[in-house]
Amino acid sequence: MHCLIRTVAILSLVALPFPVEAIIHPLAQKLIKQLKPQGLTKKADPQGLQKLEQQAIPILEALESSSRGNGPEPRGLLETAFDFEPIVGHVQEAVIVSNLTRMWELAHQYGCFNEEGKFGKEITRGFHVGKKLTFAYLVPVSRSPEFSRDFSNLRLVVEGSLPPPEAPLDARQLAFAEQLDSIVSEVEREKKQRAFEKGPKETPPPKTNAVGQTMEEHLARWQTEADAAGPVAVQQLPELNLAGRLISSPSKGNGYKWGYSVELGNLSHHPTEVEVVFTMIGTTDFKRQHYVMAERRQKIKLRLSELATVEAWSQPEKTYKSKTADLDGLSKKDKRRKGIEVQYRGTLVEVLHGGRRAAVWSSDPTIAQYLDKESDRGLAARLPNLGGK
Repeated sequence: MHCLIRTVAILSLVALPFPVEAIIHPLAQKLIKQLKPQGLTKKADPQGLQKLEQQAIPILEALESSSRGNGPEPRGLLETAFDFEPIVGHVQEAVIVSNLTRMWELAHQYGCFNEEGKFGKEITRGFHVGKKLTFAYLVPVSRSPEFSRDFSNLRLVVEGSLPPPEAPLDARQLAFAEQLDSIVSEVEREKKQRAFEKGPKETPPPKTNAVGQTMEEHLARWQTEADAAGPVAVQQLPELNLAGRLISSPSKGNGYKWGYSVELGNLSHHPTEVEVVFTMIGTTDFKRQHYVMAERRQKIKLRLSELATVEAWSQPEKTYKSKTADLDGLSKKDKRRKGIEVQYRGTLVEVLHGGRRAAVWSSDPTIAQYLDKESDRGLAARLPNLGGK
């Protein structure tokens, strides 16, 4: 029995959906806002040290709070915060984490946090009792002006222990100055990378037809063929091949529309210019009345033996619900209006040349009757138009 329980416990640990590292401590999430850098400066900011002090104190207090409670130890808290939102480069992050951790260790060691965890500069423990801690630059801003308000160049020291301003840099400061130079290089690299990513996007290639021609190229070749054939030939009623199909029903991806497509082939011995007219027809839900969902027109120039594809789309499905209910005579208070279903019936296609009909297509023999009379385009011209042109 004991073995069974132990086995189940092990399986439960293996089945954990997320690693422990994925749990971000609330203090780390809050700390990332306080760690946001003030930015490197071309010239030293005269108020930079004061600004850094105001920014550093709440962070030191957060580190102290974490060390007193159940939170991560201070260095771990800082690293977790930067993992949560990497606001600086790797080199700068490592330097800032090291500096702030060392500042907290010094303040904690010297008893500079009161019972509530608030920071004060007065030293209450150790050899320097009675003295104060002060914020200072690691490297003078005369050497590294870029870091006049950045944690990368900040430290806490016992007052009176700083060397005179005119003193030459010691070995430790020279080594640290080189680190600051590395941070400058890192910041510049990241700045260039962001500029590159935000730069102008590559111009997409021009749209082409099935044979790889742009519209300008297609029209130029059509005109060449038309000039060679002569105006009389171009004005003749063309011989065309026409076939259509429904290419899309309402869905989220297409905006809840119906789509219809035709393939139009020029079988004539000359180029031609025609107008393709789509009439998409719907049926009302209750009285089964036909109506025009959409009428779409597109002019197209066909070269000799060219096969072209032309598409037409209805309005969004919801456009027709209220209109078809009105067409069926349902009052505004009629509860049946809420359950209205929009129904597509079919599509009629006419190809006109100079106002004359050159070809027709119907998706359904039942509605082909609407194209019987060429003089007035049949009954379709008199159907209620609920979708506009």
